[in-house]
Amino acid sequence: MTTSEYLLVFRNTGWHKDLSPKEIQQNMARFTEWFERLNNAGLFKGGGPLGHNGKTLAGRNAVTDGPFAESKEAIAGFFLIRADNLEQAAEVAKGCPGLQFGQTVEVRAMVPEACELQIAREKMAALQVNPQHPQTGRYASVNGLKMYYEIHGSGRPLVLLHGGGSTIMSTFGRILPELAKKHQVIAVELQAHGHTPDIDRPLSFEQDADDVAALLKQLGIEKTDLMGFSNGGTTSLQIAIRHPERVNKLVLASTTYKRDGIQPGFWEGMRNASLENMPRPLKEAYLEANPHPEGLRAMFDRDVARMVAFKDISDADIEAIQAPALVINGDAEVVRAEHALALAHALPHAKLAILPGGHGEYIGEICAADKEDGTPAFVTGMIEAFLK
Repeated sequence: MTTSEYLLVFRNTGWHKDLSPKEIQQNMARFTEWFERLNNAGLFKGGGPLGHNGKTLAGRNAVTDGPFAESKEAIAGFFLIRADNLEQAAEVAKGCPGLQFGQTVEVRAMVPEACELQIAREKMAALQVNPQHPQTGRYASVNGLKMYYEIHGSGRPLVLLHGGGSTIMSTFGRILPELAKKHQVIAVELQAHGHTPDIDRPLSFEQDADDVAALLKQLGIEKTDLMGFSNGGTTSLQIAIRHPERVNKLVLASTTYKRDGIQPGFWEGMRNASLENMPRPLKEAYLEANPHPEGLRAMFDRDVARMVAFKDISDADIEAIQAPALVINGDAEVVRAEHALALAHALPHAKLAILPGGHGEYIGEICAADKEDGTPAFVTGMIEAFLK
C-alpha cells in the first residue's frame, strides 16, 4: 500500500429507521451509481456498501470482519480509492450520495500518518447530515412537535416557509439551489406537512410561528431573514408580530392577512373542498416526502379547517412590524394584487413587486404550468438584491 490509496469509511446515523423500504432501495441505487462512476474513472480499488447486518448490498469485496467488525451496525461500507493526495480523496468522498441521506464519511490514509488522518477528520466533519432528503434533512423537537427542516448552503441565515398543502420542494424546489449559493437556507416543513407529522393540537399560523421561533432558538440563530409563500407568508407575518427580535428582513410572497384579500368565491369553495380536488402535483409531493395516505388526508383537513376559520390580522399588528419587507404577488392569482398593495402600504418599510402570472408561478412553484419560464430566475435576483 502507498499513500496514493485511501480508505473511505461510511457510517450510518440511523437514517434507515425513518425511511420506507422503497426509499432505502432508491438511496442504495444512488450509491451504486456513484460507485460505478468511480470505477469507470479508474479511481475504485475495492470494497463496497454493507447491509445493516454486514450483508453485501452492492459492490464487491465488502469488508465484514477485521478491526471494524465490532461496529458493523454503524458501518455502512468501505471504499478503497486512488487519489494523488488526501485533499483529492476528501473531494471524492464529498460526491458520495450517502451524505445526502444520513451517513458520515471518514477518509483514512492506508499508510497511517497522524497529521493526514487529522486533516481528513477535520475536512469531513462538516459533511455530517441526517436522513430523509438530499442536502441536510434533520428533525428537531419543538413544542412537542417532531419538526423536519433542511439546511442548505452558507452565509446569512434565510428561513423558507412553504405554502398550504405543500412541502419544501413543492414550493421552493426551483429557487432554493440559487438562494443557497449566498445564504444558509433553513427550509422548514410545518406541522402535518411533508416529513413533519401531525400531533394532537390545533393548527394555526400563530402556533407555526412559535414553532419556527423555537427551532431558531435551538439552532442558535438569533436573527434571520424570512421568506414565506402563501400560508408561509402569513406565518412569516406572525413571526414578525410575535417574535420581532428574530426577524431581520421579510420576503412575503402571495401573502394573505385579511379575508377580503382573496378572490371572490374562494371562501365558499374552501368550505366545500375535497381531497379529490387537491392539485395532483401537491398530492404527489406530499407522498414523496411521506408515503402515508392518512397523513395526506390529515394535512388536507387541517389546512382546510384553518383557512375556513381564517381571521384578519389587525392593521395595528401589521403597522407595528419594523422589519424591512419585500411583498411579491402575481397579477392573476388567488391573492388579489390590490391586497398585496394594501399590505405593502400598511407595512412601515415595504417594497412591492407585482409580477405576471398565477399563484407561485413567479417562483416556479410545482403547480406552475410553464417549467421553462425564466421569471423565477429574475425573482431570485430581485430577492437577493433586497436581502443584501
